[in-house]
Amino acid sequence: MKPTVLLLLLVLLAVSGPSRAQVRSSHLDLPRILPSLSRPANHSRIFYAVMFDAGSTGTRIHVYTFIQNGSEKLPVLDNEMFHSTKPGLSAYADSPETAGETVRRLLKVAKKAVPRLDWKRTPLVLMATAGLRLLPVEKAQALLDQVQHVFDESPFLVPDNSVSIMDGTNEGDVCPPSINTSVTYPGRLVFLPNQAFQQNDSLL
Repeated sequence: MKPTVLLLLLVLLAVSGPSRAQVRSSHLDLPRILPSLSRPANHSRIFYAVMFDAGSTGTRIHVYTFIQNGSEKLPVLDNEMFHSTKPGLSAYADSPETAGETVRRLLKVAKKAVPRLDWKRTPLVLMATAGLRLLPVEKAQALLDQVQHVFDESPFLVPDNSVSIMDGTNEGDVCPPSINTSVTYPGRLVFLPNQAFQQNDSLL
């Protein structure tokens, strides 16, 4: 799974949605995912986000570290690490439980990278692409349901619509995570995996 092939776009904004994994792209509830941005002046806060990139040839887990300096500043990306495994989840179309075990194993990376005290407030999401999108709907849904089950039993924060399939329009070149401060979409935090990936094989 080449990084230039895939664009993962997760926009954290205040919208509601069903808790069940669905075969569609999704938005996530900002107030429920991110810790409160109300902090004492000159106080720095570190927090984390975990994202799975479920591509056609492999599955990659990204662990992001963000820093917020001061109560009136938006958080900025400080660090990113990843680990990947093959094949992709679509290879387990007839064995969803095996796909779940793949995700469960990759979650060990997040457990080692994120401090235990931060697990319950660290958002956990998975975005799947072409591999699952090309499967029959019922098979793709079975895979997503299995991933959702693994997420729900994890110690991390699992927001609504945390597991979904991208519709294809957001796939493209990879860019770093950023804060969208435009007039059209003020205050939206956009996660885009960085091209400068750093894999850590010792975390598994």
